[in-house]
Order: sequence, then C-alpha cells, then structure tokens
Amino acid sequence: VGNGTVTVVIATNTDTVARTGTLTIGGQIFTVTEDAAACVFTLGPPSANFGAAGGSSNFTVIANGTNCAWTAVSNSSFINITDGTNGLGSGMVSYTVAANTGTARTVTMTIVDQTFTVHQAGATLDFAFTNVTQACKTKINKKKTTTNTTCAVDFNLVVTNTGVETTPAFKVIFWLGQ
Repeated sequence: VGNGTVTVVIATNTDTVARTGTLTIGGQIFTVTEDAAACVFTLGPPSANFGAAGGSSNFTVIANGTNCAWTAVSNSSFINITDGTNGLGSGMVSYTVAANTGTARTVTMTIVDQTFTVHQAGATLDFAFTNVTQACKTKINKKKTTTNTTCAVDFNLVVTNTGVETTPAFKVIFWLGQ
C-alpha cells in the first residue's frame, strides 16, 4: 500500500500492424499503443537483361508485411507492365520489353522506393560474304603487245538482322585496282 514504481518492458513491434495492449495496475487500466514497423520492400531479382528482340519476364516484390501496399510503375514507354501493377504484401510483376531498333539502352520500373532495372542490347545488322569464287581469263595480243585480263567474281551476301525493324537498303561497291 502506498506509492511505488512500476516498470514495464515492451518488446519492439516488428509487425507492420500497430498493436495495443492494456495493463491493470492498482485497479486502474492503462492502455499502451505501439506504432507499426515500417513496410520494407525488396525485389527479386532487382534487374534483367534482354536481347534486342525484347521479350517478357517477371520479378517478385517481397514485402515484410501482408498489409504493405505497393504500386509498380514503368518509367519508359519500352516497358509494359502486363500484370501486378499493385499489390498488398508480397506479389509478382509481369512485364514485356519492346524490341530495340536502336542502340543499347537501360530503362527502369519503380516499386515504392525500389528500382527494377532492364538492360537491353542494341540492334545489329551484320554482313558477310560467303561462297566467294573468282575466275579470270587473260588475252594476250602479240601484235599490240598488250594483255587484257577479265575476272568474274561470284559471291553470296548474307545479311543478319538482329532487332532492326526493317533491313535498310544498301549498296555493295567494289573497287578493283592493280
């Protein structure tokens, strides 16, 4: 009976929901409210690589609580979020990456305070000569003491188009010298 001190130790709330408890001391009820832990998000994986042709994939949004809300936003017209634009707790984001007809690029999506990065290769246009053959004929004019050589070159030109929207028109120019 009389005055006294009561010490109460409350464990840290690691849940993302606030909690409330009561204590009854000396017939009096005391209410204790503890704030929720902050929502924390991670992405798995945090990035992806694509070839120039583009494609589709997905990644996981990992939240530390089932009541943690998130929204996925594309920061580029080259990325289209096809499913999972928002969620509560952990979830999946599905997306497509458009074909790249230019140079290599890096684009991003933002999920709360996290950045998902997409690295995409640039388009390439490669040329190769195959099956190259050469046939030459030489004519000697003994009266004029001249020589005339004519050569024919046969070949296949192979154009490999990776990611370029349309194969551009091109010319093949030969310079023959002696």
